[in-house]
Amino acid sequence: MKKILIICLITLGISSCGEDFLELYPLDKSTTESFYKTEADFTQALNGTYGPLRHLYGVENRLYVLTEQRADNVHYTYYAPDRGGSAVVNEPISNFFNLNGLNGRVNGVWERLYIGIARVNTLLGHADEAPEFSAGFMDEIVGQTKFLRAFYYFHLVQLFGDVPLHLTEVTSPEESFLARTPINDVYAAIINDVTEAIRLLPEVSYKDGKQSGRATEGAARMLYAYVLMTKPDRDYVEAEKQLRAVLAMNYALEPDYATVFNPLFKNGKESIFEIQYLAGDVGTQNAVIYDFLPRAGDHTLITGVTGGANDLDGGWMVPTQAMIDSYESGDLRRDKSIAIAVGIGDPTGLMIPQAVLSPGDPGVADYAIARAFTKKFLHEFTKQKNTNDNWPVYRLADTYLLLAECLVLQNRGNEASTYVAMVRNRAGLQTTPATITIDDLLMERKHELAFEGHRWYDLLRTGKALEIMNAFGIYIKALDINLIPETYDIKPEYLLYPIPYSDIQLNDKLIQNPGYAN
Repeated sequence: MKKILIICLITLGISSCGEDFLELYPLDKSTTESFYKTEADFTQALNGTYGPLRHLYGVENRLYVLTEQRADNVHYTYYAPDRGGSAVVNEPISNFFNLNGLNGRVNGVWERLYIGIARVNTLLGHADEAPEFSAGFMDEIVGQTKFLRAFYYFHLVQLFGDVPLHLTEVTSPEESFLARTPINDVYAAIINDVTEAIRLLPEVSYKDGKQSGRATEGAARMLYAYVLMTKPDRDYVEAEKQLRAVLAMNYALEPDYATVFNPLFKNGKESIFEIQYLAGDVGTQNAVIYDFLPRAGDHTLITGVTGGANDLDGGWMVPTQAMIDSYESGDLRRDKSIAIAVGIGDPTGLMIPQAVLSPGDPGVADYAIARAFTKKFLHEFTKQKNTNDNWPVYRLADTYLLLAECLVLQNRGNEASTYVAMVRNRAGLQTTPATITIDDLLMERKHELAFEGHRWYDLLRTGKALEIMNAFGIYIKALDINLIPETYDIKPEYLLYPIPYSDIQLNDKLIQNPGYAN
């Protein structure tokens, strides 16, 4: 933790892009003493607090591995010639086997979240000293940064449990070494931040039919509702109030499910909060689709972009046949989320795609190899590994389903049906059970929010993770001959991830989560 919390937390908050440490010398450059003087300074610092999100959800940290690959919607394509790279860090997470505090994927997520917190703390540490700016300016700055700190810590407590709680800028080595804070205290800090964000942030506003991409009151209320429905002492009454307040705002479902993910319509009327990417040459592009494509030596046929070798990173987030079969007949979301690449194999076992078909297309049987892949984020682009797709975090359909869940947990499943029906009707499904159960909701969220990073958190929040993942382990081991018997031996301790070993070595106040040797 020393390398994160001494170096990063002191000055990283004033960098608007990139992850390089800010150089403090020579003295004619900006420092914390010469910075934070103008609205432009605070805006630049605010941009820096958003920066870690792009890396967290993108290919630098691949949060989706921890929140979606870990669950039952997807598996991966085993590739024998390449047992390094992503296989080393991703497969232990997927397989519930051989995962420890040395895992680079887990460690990267932990570090990125604390970098985000570091930047927030640096900015907030100077907010009280700000000169008099235009009306409401600092309210929005503080509201957005407090939303982000709550958001970063909410990921941490769900993934790791008790975590060190830093709420001020670290300016000395002594301040960097903290013990793990009890989870209830971390949640209390999250709630303090998110309720302050709700008070300070504006409602959604549009310019030329789009939002700015920054956090709003709606995003803060969604986060607060999730927190209230996840923390150890749940508060469904208050969560319901927050969700109904979101529904009263200026959001609306897109008529077409696919529009939600199309970068031509990013930050649209259904969006509540999404991670911002911009294709180009300034380092803000998205490349996650290359992980989601099938393992193939060349993806030109699928992407339309030449030079398509994927550095063997493809074959992750592979929808299982059980996932494909779980969609009801007529559900429009299936073919807008999943596709089947068909073709032949090369001598190394990689696929040579010859066509892309829809699930259930009888033509799939005419090809030697057929591999499902996640297509939800596949849109037209022109440069390899450089797309314009945003990553959706909160959207209105999620609000409807979360409110329905909240009602079910208050024994009001009959009221929940109305909100579930709104989501199902857009998907082409005209019937909805009169009374909704938690299992109904999990299935609906499985399809509506497929591959968006919700599934693992949904299983944890509803207490279904052990039941569903143990059943999935039996299913997937019967299909994947490369899985040894020890995989998917899922213990309660594995519902949390290991604390990074390097941080434990640097900070003798940290202890490892149960179930992990190091």
